[in-house]
Amino acid sequence: MKRHDVKRPAMKHRAMKRNAVNRNVMNGQAASNDSARDSPREERRGLRTRAPAKLNLTLEVLRKRDDGYHEIASVLQTVDLADTLTIVPADTVVPAGTVARGDELRIDFQDEEGRPLPVRLEGELVARSWEAVRARFGVEATAAVMVTKRIPIAGGLGGGSADAAAFLRLARAWWALPVDDAELGALAASIGSDVPALLRGGTVLVEGRGERVTGLPAATAPAEGPGAEEPAALIYTPEVPLPAEKTRTMFASLRSSDLGGGARTQRLAEKLGRGERIAPGDLHNAFDRVANEVLIGVQAARRRFAAALPRELGLVPTLAGAGPSLFVIGPAAALQPAQRALDGRGGRAWLARPLGRAEAARVEGIGPAIGPAIGPAIGP
Repeated sequence: MKRHDVKRPAMKHRAMKRNAVNRNVMNGQAASNDSARDSPREERRGLRTRAPAKLNLTLEVLRKRDDGYHEIASVLQTVDLADTLTIVPADTVVPAGTVARGDELRIDFQDEEGRPLPVRLEGELVARSWEAVRARFGVEATAAVMVTKRIPIAGGLGGGSADAAAFLRLARAWWALPVDDAELGALAASIGSDVPALLRGGTVLVEGRGERVTGLPAATAPAEGPGAEEPAALIYTPEVPLPAEKTRTMFASLRSSDLGGGARTQRLAEKLGRGERIAPGDLHNAFDRVANEVLIGVQAARRRFAAALPRELGLVPTLAGAGPSLFVIGPAAALQPAQRALDGRGGRAWLARPLGRAEAARVEGIGPAIGPAIGPAIGP
């Protein structure tokens, strides 16, 4: 198991002690002091939460700000292609058979088959989230964290930001941090631009550099007629070479013609507010042109994706985030043959359903018997 220990001198816990946390914490909210004290320590063996990927249904870049960040407008949706984060006591034996000590936070990464992943801790967003929590609340590293990866790394689906947001949800519950949603959202914004939206989950309007997040009605209206089904997202992540600093390179490659005023995002937000369903023409990404120039192989992947889709649906692959992943939204059954045709053909393909806020942000307790691993993947 790949092991990362973030070492810091032990500090006095200025928040409530971890053993004042009810293991049945839901939606990231800590239990009250009284109910938490009634829960025996031996039952609180760990907590687990999803870290869902995101799809930018719209992504408009408005301008570059004086602080170096870019002003954006986006409608973002979390989906059930998700990593899983699990947190357990520091003295819990983890798969490698080693024990994390109280003066360090252990962070392990594995794939969904339990194989270790060589993730560098420097700059990694879960580690940055831990540092932010430690600095803000002075908590001790009384935990070990397992990140089980399903979301492709650097795929434009927000995997690192999703993991950071998931850690913040777990941290609030584990250490009973005295912080409300707004304060936790502000802490999330200090870690990364996508982290506040993924902390909340569901369908959201994102503005500013990502720090202003407003909840929206679900991005899929109820299905109509007998036998009708909810739409799903078909996501295809091609195996293509990426620049060393992909997102920075993509922003730097934007032309004035790629910039927008936010009207597309506003129209989609209003459409969702009326309970209407998304149409293919609603999807937009300011990086679509840039990706064809900067990300070698994306144009060919886009053609391969389009050729696998049923022609009668009239779907056009849209770039996900800063790429290289691409996606369409349509009836799940109609998209299944395309998913099977694309998966393993120069990349990976998934059918994903949208996740609302309750599912995306749920924190659940793990029972006393953790087993040889500390967190199987959640989701299909």
